[in-house]
Amino acid sequence: LPTVQPVFFSQNAAFYVQDDIPLGAHVALSGGVRYDADDEYGHVTNPRFGLVRSPPEGIGFKLVYSQAFKSPTVFEQFDEFRGNVDLEPEQVVTVEGELNYQSAGKAYLRANLFFNHLKDLIQVAPNPDPTRFPIGPQSQFLDFYQNTGSADIYGLTLSGDFQLGGNTFGYANYSYTRGDDGELDNIAAHKANVGINVLISDRLNVNVRVNWRGKTKAPASNRYFYPKTAESIASVGYDYVTEASPDGYIDGTTIVNLALTGRNLLRGVDLEPQLVIRNLFGKDFATIGRQSGSGTRPTDSLQPLVRNPVGFIPPDHPQPGREIFFIARFGLTP
Repeated sequence: LPTVQPVFFSQNAAFYVQDDIPLGAHVALSGGVRYDADDEYGHVTNPRFGLVRSPPEGIGFKLVYSQAFKSPTVFEQFDEFRGNVDLEPEQVVTVEGELNYQSAGKAYLRANLFFNHLKDLIQVAPNPDPTRFPIGPQSQFLDFYQNTGSADIYGLTLSGDFQLGGNTFGYANYSYTRGDDGELDNIAAHKANVGINVLISDRLNVNVRVNWRGKTKAPASNRYFYPKTAESIASVGYDYVTEASPDGYIDGTTIVNLALTGRNLLRGVDLEPQLVIRNLFGKDFATIGRQSGSGTRPTDSLQPLVRNPVGFIPPDHPQPGREIFFIARFGLTP
């Protein structure tokens, strides 16, 4: 039968001011502030300050202090089982420092350190006051989204852009991210990318990019990736399914992407065809679900095989294999 789904509306507005003040050769101080207002989550004010030295050659630096926010999602506010219309935005304070070196068009190297302090994090937590938030007949609001806790995140990034030849350009970067309690849920502690771009005979541009992601820690709410214990089985209520060798992580993966772009193919016509192949070698990989999902149920009459059939929520999210796209840009040159 036709059903009417709820529709939610909100109004928001924002404005900001910003200014840059030169302090000498290649050095500038920038500052600004942004104000956001919304009829659901209220208002937020976020400042930003930066001191930057960016010479055409030699050593440069960047020092930044900034604040930002993430508003609650519609699901977090209005879900019928765990929504909370009184949620505040998540907020973050960031301090960042970078040292870089520019070498006469041959290389640009950067080393960056950052620290983030997050507060008012939105997480599912047990109902703190069933009198104020009555629990429904289907366990509605037994737990629900709340602004709980804070977290500190820090790390570093190393990156470089290189001119390897007249028509060859390369780049590489690496990042390390960690939290105050160790590795972060759903975020790989180690990630790296390497790429090369070659222009052949001014006709064909070849770009190859390799993305590597190290193993990623699963949230405790996703039991599929953790070893079973007598206590965990008792809390779930049945002997649930896990991956073959659960250790609290999803394996890392390496993905190769390729892009071929034609240039200057026809005189007087700006035609630029492009072939893009993502996940060139068809690597099988997945990301982590935020919770175990019903796909961790044992086999029974409803689920004769553990293959996450239609109607069951998987504990991980398989990603696309090889994807091929053809794009063409066309125009007339004067």
